[in-house]
Amino acid sequence: MEPAPFSTSLDANPTCLRALRRGIARWLADAGIDGDTTDAVVLAAHEATASAIGSSFASVSVEGRLSAHSVVVVVASDGAWASPESDEAGHRMRVLRSVMTNVRFESGSGNGSVRLEKRF
Repeated sequence: MEPAPFSTSLDANPTCLRALRRGIARWLADAGIDGDTTDAVVLAAHEATASAIGSSFASVSVEGRLSAHSVVVVVASDGAWASPESDEAGHRMRVLRSVMTNVRFESGSGNGSVRLEKRF
């Protein structure tokens, strides 16, 4: 049986990031995910969410699911995100890519998302 997915919505307020980190860490610990994987996913989710909040000024949704060999977290916002090539966003993308197996950024008309995958 697959563990329950993770889901939360956050206001465009950086003070929500602590609760996000704790929530994801608890979700992964409850599923028996190892500490290194948990640390990587928590860091990546934090950085992606901080980027969404900082550039879109809109509420953010964070959805996570587990499979037998990976964790996938999607951070999405209805607001426009900074280009991944901008200085700050570029730095965050490098961080995401350094700790996650796959990172895919998508930006549309007035919205954006990043899909983070960590295989274990």
